[in-house]
Amino acid sequence: MVVAFSISMYPAYIAYSSIAWGECLLIINIWLLTWCFADLNETSSNHKFVIIGFLSMYSYMIHQRALGVLLASMIVVIVMNVLGKINLKQVLLVALPMIILVLIHIYLKENVQTHLWLNGSGNMTNDYLEQAGKISQIFSVNGFLALVETSLGHIFYMGAASYLLGYLGLYELLRKAGNGIIAIRSRKIDMLGCDQHFPLNYFLLIAVLLSLAINIIFMINPTRVDHIVYGRYIDMMMGPLVLLGFVVLMNKKTNWNKIFLIISIGFIFLTIAAKFIVEASDLPTFHTVHAVGLLLINTPLSVLLPALTAIFVGRLIIISFAHKNNGAIMISLIMISLCFFVTGDIVARTAVANQTAAEIIGIVEFIEDSDHIMPVYFLWDDQENPAYGKWDNRNTRNRLIADSYQFLLKDIPLKLVNRTELEEIEDQKFVLTPKKEFLSDLNRDYQLCLDNRYGYLFVSKPSVLTNN
Repeated sequence: MVVAFSISMYPAYIAYSSIAWGECLLIINIWLLTWCFADLNETSSNHKFVIIGFLSMYSYMIHQRALGVLLASMIVVIVMNVLGKINLKQVLLVALPMIILVLIHIYLKENVQTHLWLNGSGNMTNDYLEQAGKISQIFSVNGFLALVETSLGHIFYMGAASYLLGYLGLYELLRKAGNGIIAIRSRKIDMLGCDQHFPLNYFLLIAVLLSLAINIIFMINPTRVDHIVYGRYIDMMMGPLVLLGFVVLMNKKTNWNKIFLIISIGFIFLTIAAKFIVEASDLPTFHTVHAVGLLLINTPLSVLLPALTAIFVGRLIIISFAHKNNGAIMISLIMISLCFFVTGDIVARTAVANQTAAEIIGIVEFIEDSDHIMPVYFLWDDQENPAYGKWDNRNTRNRLIADSYQFLLKDIPLKLVNRTELEEIEDQKFVLTPKKEFLSDLNRDYQLCLDNRYGYLFVSKPSVLTNN
């Protein structure tokens, strides 16, 4: 019970619970799929197979980066049928909801998206066709090096965010997979099905590895520091991994000092690599909400502090479980729960504070209450990085501010312009800008209406809208 409570305090769970993201639903789906695959066999009830098909395809519909989960379910179900552990009817029970949902995905989702804000534009970041170039990039020298760097950072995140427990869970899954490979090479394939937890172990392993691979490929060209250690799309798999890590600690009688030493050496290598990669990248921004478990990275010690914390807490957990000391186990579980919760809560509070900024709402209300209907322009210097399009879903600070204004302005379009484009517009207008360097030029032709920590609102002269 206490172990379950500790896992429920996992930082990403706490942080995402305060944000309207699809990850919340994905996390629930992963846990339900974990339950369905546990002890799955030919005697399992039909509804389990229907749920597997539905949740697997539905997860992909929620977010395309859940493709690894969908493929893992399909592979395990097919292999179980080949091994004779489930029959054809049960395979069809999995396939039927998948087929129905994929038809809905193809024919209805695009229609729904066109009626969303901005017609769903700028969302191609998560489209696989848009990422195809990154796959070909891997086969170049620079692309391969970028793949290695991103891989090291993402694997480092898995250990740091889970206090090394995720590594224990992954170790157990890889050990079971190794036994399976040995059975296949010795032509004792029937031994695969003898393991009661064969479906669960292979589902989790395939889903974790594919999700990690997808995450790495999508972030192979980082534009922010958090892209190097991105945890958002692997966090949905971390709960079952951490649980499996606890199971290993409770059931295995082994030399835990040796195991901890091996894990620590590997983790220290990943820490050093991540530190050098982050420093060499010279990227300016770190969005904590995309790497919740690395809250402590926002210190002069960078990745070293979360790494040291993970080693210290991980060592405490291993010692307490290895000695079967109930008091020590309780203390370590309370500590990990508190560390998990505090980390997630701080990130959640920051994210919610940014989402409900009263200053942005005040400027929007000023524009909406105006007696004069005028177009609204957002002035930014898009030449700072010509690769950044105007509605390309890039998470720069100025784009996030512009998105927030546009969302609250609803049907009033917010037009992004640079200085040259603005000078060519002669009509009366509102001008929003987050840049201080534009103020001297704007003060000549516009009057300042309002200002806040996010920027400034100007209106064309002469106007009766400004407050003197």
